[in-house]
Amino acid sequence: MWLAIEKRDALASYIVGSVLLSLPFSRVATSWAIIVLFVFWIIFYSVEEKNIGFKYVMGSKLLWLLPILYLWLLLGIIYSSDIHAGFFDVQIKFYFILFTFILPCLSVSKTTVFSFLNRVFVFGVFLACIGCLGYAFYRSIHLTHGHLQFVSNIGYDSYFYYQLLSIFIHPTYFSMFITMASAIVLFNLNKKQKVVNYASKVLLLMLFSTTVFLLSSRSGLIIYIVVFSIGIAFGLKRYFKTAFLPALITLALLSIAIIFAVKYNERISRTISVDEVKDIVTLDKKSIHTSNNRILIWFQTINIIKEHAVIGVGTGDIQECLNESYVKAGIKDGAVSNMNTHNQYLDIFLKIGIPGGMFFISILILLLIKAIKSYDLIFIQFIIIFASYSLFENLLSKQIGVVFFSFYIVFMLLPREKSFL
Repeated sequence: MWLAIEKRDALASYIVGSVLLSLPFSRVATSWAIIVLFVFWIIFYSVEEKNIGFKYVMGSKLLWLLPILYLWLLLGIIYSSDIHAGFFDVQIKFYFILFTFILPCLSVSKTTVFSFLNRVFVFGVFLACIGCLGYAFYRSIHLTHGHLQFVSNIGYDSYFYYQLLSIFIHPTYFSMFITMASAIVLFNLNKKQKVVNYASKVLLLMLFSTTVFLLSSRSGLIIYIVVFSIGIAFGLKRYFKTAFLPALITLALLSIAIIFAVKYNERISRTISVDEVKDIVTLDKKSIHTSNNRILIWFQTINIIKEHAVIGVGTGDIQECLNESYVKAGIKDGAVSNMNTHNQYLDIFLKIGIPGGMFFISILILLLIKAIKSYDLIFIQFIIIFASYSLFENLLSKQIGVVFFSFYIVFMLLPREKSFL
């Protein structure tokens, strides 16, 4: 053993922390952090320790869910005509296997390490928010005739809006990370602490809320409001004998937040505008509204699923089938842009059939039951966040989504002290 066990475990925690820290920033940085973690695990952990971790995985029914899903998707390549696309998909999802067998060997389930890693993730999200807002502010400062001017608008866009603000990753993924970070902060906000620590967490939540609002991801903003309200409800539960008043207060705050978002957020207000609602109801294929495009895509995906209900179209042929469907239905933008299903559930159903899709949904249900039985609020919030965002995005089609999903599932399933309120 080159390192003392204590130093080795501490170093492993820092490497795992670097994975979480890099998530809101760079896919390349995340990849390198995971490679370093894998190499560190290979070199510094003995065969006996690896066997202990392997036996723990073998004895845990829930930890086997991700590898089974991975193998199912791998089998989907067999009846795919586009083998290259199929292998690319399972290559991204290999983290299902990697985290399942590496994390149980590490000491990340210790209460102190668990708290440390959650703080690192929150800190990474905080830095990403500061970086995005700071860069937007920097680009808005102009020197004109010797005078500084603040001009954030670029035509109809703004440096403080949507993709121009989210300079590191897509606004929806960034909103998801902010929502998870806020859930962690809200959980810790309910613990006894110094006034300074309490105030800093409140300021952090204000920063996160402001950033999510400016990011203007419609699904992200609504999910953030709901998750935030759930955190508030559980926090208020401590101070009331019955659940009625906390629920009433939370409902009032939720209503106010939604009304505020509808009134002052352009993308939200535009979504419920008369023109867009009309296009959605009539399913106008020529509509420029993204909400309508998404619903049209969902209908086309469901039609394909009906035709390949048992085994799906195959892991590699999903985009080809979608593009053919778009052309036949007259959705030209869908075929030209190679639009995916924009729904993780439909994506799985389409790839490996209804049995595979039901298995994926069963994973989320079983994990939610486990989280509720364990009184683990952070785990509950994570499942709600991922399940909700999966309604609007193919989260598992990109590395950051796969890493976020697979890491936190394995991380949360490892034995530790209860973290419920």
